[in-house]
Amino acid sequence: MIFGVAAYNNLGFVSPKVTVDGLVPEVSFELPSITGLRLVNGNLGAYETDTGDFNIAWDSQKNIIVKGRPFSEYFKYYIVNVYNGETLLKTYYTQNTSFDYTFAMNETKCRKPTIEVIAQGYSTGIRSQPVSIIVENKQCRMPLNVGATGGFGNIFVSWKESTERDYAGAIIQVTSALNTQTFISNKPEFDSFALSDGEYKVKVAFFDIFGVDGVTYCPEFTVSLNSKYVFTEEDANAINDVLNLDNRLSQTLTDAINTANGYADTKVTASENRLDDKIAASEVTLSTQIATVDKALSQKITAVESTTNENKANITTLTQTVTDNNSAQTTAINQLKSSTDSQFASVSQEMSTKASKNSVNSSYTLACNANGTVARI
Repeated sequence: MIFGVAAYNNLGFVSPKVTVDGLVPEVSFELPSITGLRLVNGNLGAYETDTGDFNIAWDSQKNIIVKGRPFSEYFKYYIVNVYNGETLLKTYYTQNTSFDYTFAMNETKCRKPTIEVIAQGYSTGIRSQPVSIIVENKQCRMPLNVGATGGFGNIFVSWKESTERDYAGAIIQVTSALNTQTFISNKPEFDSFALSDGEYKVKVAFFDIFGVDGVTYCPEFTVSLNSKYVFTEEDANAINDVLNLDNRLSQTLTDAINTANGYADTKVTASENRLDDKIAASEVTLSTQIATVDKALSQKITAVESTTNENKANITTLTQTVTDNNSAQTTAINQLKSSTDSQFASVSQEMSTKASKNSVNSSYTLACNANGTVARI
């Protein structure tokens, strides 16, 4: 559009026009600024949240009268500018009276953005003054109940589980006289890491989904790792007990069989199927009940066995109860054995209880033996 101006006097003279080209006329005035700008999900304060999103809202302006006309006749949209300090990160547009700056939108992972809102009219000259709010997601708080123990070539670190919704993991810093190592864990409560033997200073910090900036470490403490174990006499006795469990239980079974054989009223039930001297299957049950003036015994022994040439398998079971004037005790033994001319395996299980007028005891032992390699529970 071209605009021209000329001078005119009362004698009828008109000066040459001065023209200007390219001007676009528009209405220009100020809309009311928004009010009530707030952080909707500020669960840790008016301006602080522990989520990755910043959800803001402001008061509706639809009922406001501007220059005698409804606000809506001038309104086009709201401009939402997001800043990191003085740096503009992104500009968004919305016609709603709320805006969610989500974690996915926050590409730079800014944890303390300034969010500015401007009401924009249909003409560029019709707009409000900006109103801004500074919101924040602070780094995770210092971990509590932190502890660590040394294992065989490993350090085991534990802490109280974080209740913050944006928790992402823990930083474990381990310092020795030689160096400092940093481990990152995404576990909720504990983790372990390989370390050589030595003395270490340990401290732990939490970090959130925004990153590891500004973390707060717990107080430092000392942990010693020693993977070399010196066996005591008690350890040796326990190991020998495991290794000799088969023999000990076999002797217990032998004693019980001798008791049964030495009592005339023992009931014997036996069955056998034999093909020849090398192939046979059998089952024998010995049931014994003894009662004297001051003692009673009841026991049952079952032996199941099969043999094929040099291969032999048997299961022997003993259940026994014994009482006298001072005590009562029970024993249950299961012994499984399989062997060939060059291999053998066994599982031995013993359960026992004993109660006297002065003491009480109970035990459970399970041992597995495979060609001399023994495991015990």
